[in-house]
Amino acid sequence: MLLNKSTEHAIRLVLYLTRFQNGNFRRIREIAEECGVSYFQLGKVAQSLIKAGILESYTGPHGGVRLTKGRSETRLYDILEAVEGTDIFERCVLGFQECGDVNPCPVHDHWKKARSVISQLFKERTVEEFVDEEFVEFDSRVFSPKH
Repeated sequence: MLLNKSTEHAIRLVLYLTRFQNGNFRRIREIAEECGVSYFQLGKVAQSLIKAGILESYTGPHGGVRLTKGRSETRLYDILEAVEGTDIFERCVLGFQECGDVNPCPVHDHWKKARSVISQLFKERTVEEFVDEEFVEFDSRVFSPKH
């Protein structure tokens, strides 16, 4: 996939909280178990999302993490930006430093079109839309420990 594992985990974490949080704090350890992700990896990702203001944390007996914004306000682009940055929409998909319109790599024109569509999708769609509209079998596909 084009996204790194940390970003994939971050998206799953935010989708989980969008789907199951109900405004309460949820423990990272519980989420990690339910999503089939390493507790340490998810904790690291959560820190990036907290720093970006997407999540907030609370320590104590009823502590954990929760979304800071409403589920209709968090975009995939925000998550991507917080975890790995958005240069995925600027750099060459094959990793060539000199790739561009003047000196294109073999897939430049195709990737330019695709990244425009992906960028638009990430910027325009909220996580709420993906939970409510796109994933009919959301729970079993995204949160299965078999992933």
